[in-house]
Amino acid sequence: MKSDRVEALTVWSRGTRGKSGRAPLTTDDSLHMRRDRRPLAGQLDELRDLWCGWDPIGCVSSPNWPRDEYDSYLEPSLSLLQGGASIRQITEYLEWAAYRNMGVSLTAVPPATFAAHLVAWWKSRANGPKSAN
Repeated sequence: MKSDRVEALTVWSRGTRGKSGRAPLTTDDSLHMRRDRRPLAGQLDELRDLWCGWDPIGCVSSPNWPRDEYDSYLEPSLSLLQGGASIRQITEYLEWAAYRNMGVSLTAVPPATFAAHLVAWWKSRANGPKSAN
């Protein structure tokens, strides 16, 4: 039986290709996106705003911060949410992203708190999953 960490990273990394490290949408994900009332771009824009609100590296307050600073984390985050990942699984992905990939030692808002916020955001959407906990 896979640990939650391995399972979360497996969900996140399935189908990852190319230099960007982004996980492309699978055919099943693409079909789900077409049924959603909001287009993929709108979901990613909302998710970008949420990530910028979390701002694990503290760059958003800088006048010259790059708007796309967290874009490489958007599609994996969306994929986890679409797949019904638990708050724990999303937390593990966020911990990996902030602590291991970005090299941050602490975040103002803990990854578990942000993960719960992401799940609440996703559940509030008309077609979001109702069972992610």
